[in-house]
Amino acid sequence: MLMSEEQSSEHEHEPEPEPEPEPEAPPPVRIEVQFNVDGKAVGPNAAKYASRLGKLTRQHCPPHYSEWTLVPVEAINLLWNGILSWFDVLVEYRSQQLHKANNMWRNWKSSLRKHCDQYDTILERKRNRKSGVKKEEWDLFVDMESTELACLRRERGKENREMMKNPHTTGRRGSARTVEEMVANDPANPPSRTDIFVVTHTRKNGTFVSEEVRQKMIKINEIVARDPSSKHKDLDHDPVAEVFGKDGRGRVLGLGSGVSKTTLMAAAPYKRKAEEAKRSKLEFQSQIDDLKQQVIDGKKTQMEIQSQVNAMLAMQGINEGAPTRISTNSPSDQVFG
Repeated sequence: MLMSEEQSSEHEHEPEPEPEPEPEAPPPVRIEVQFNVDGKAVGPNAAKYASRLGKLTRQHCPPHYSEWTLVPVEAINLLWNGILSWFDVLVEYRSQQLHKANNMWRNWKSSLRKHCDQYDTILERKRNRKSGVKKEEWDLFVDMESTELACLRRERGKENREMMKNPHTTGRRGSARTVEEMVANDPANPPSRTDIFVVTHTRKNGTFVSEEVRQKMIKINEIVARDPSSKHKDLDHDPVAEVFGKDGRGRVLGLGSGVSKTTLMAAAPYKRKAEEAKRSKLEFQSQIDDLKQQVIDGKKTQMEIQSQVNAMLAMQGINEGAPTRISTNSPSDQVFG
């Protein structure tokens, strides 16, 4: 049982934590980041995006709330605006990015709990504040995590983790980037849910996390060997469903966190909108590049091109007064909105 502050007289002064660096200013030009149809970051900037998302989450979402749903809306909005200040992200992907932030927030809180566990008393925990957390927020976090209810919740969580039967083996890379690599290796044959599940639950050396998983993988491979087309059946009837059972309303096996049957169906219209917006953006940039080349080739003047750009911006629903300019300093110049 933890001792209270009154019961402990150890340490008279709180050690000064290392001074926290000022939040980095976003770049003058937002970083392009690619997302798959499920709203998960992929491509060359995926790791950079994940790292920055973690920093922004820790910056704007204090750890002393017991649930993500209790984090103030104002803090969530600051987080989202922070994402937009760094990266070019379509609004259609907002919910998926906040879901990712939620996971990062919970993992961060888990690391803070481990830090607390190094100390025996509440007072010691408060005096040994983890760097990166404001003092008032740290004190509230320690108080919250020192209650009997919090201790019981942690024990249940530990038991649940020990009962996990099918943990993935992708590590920090995650399922989305693993799938991206699979697509890149064989663009003509997009991987099925079964393909993804097998790859993300098999270690690099070909072994599995448990004997139970190994036995089930053997069954999956036997089904595919008998009927290769079975991989392309729907989620209720493919080899994964046949061996592990149909997915419930929670996450869909093999497709990563945040993906369920319900979200797959609900997100379908938004995925179409996101794809349309992405295509529209690419077409728009292609038109801009063509106009810039005409200036470089001397076919049109800068003023004529700018007039056309303003008309295109109006068609896109963008304010003509926005700081969008055509520059021909180099063929690789970008258009800023």
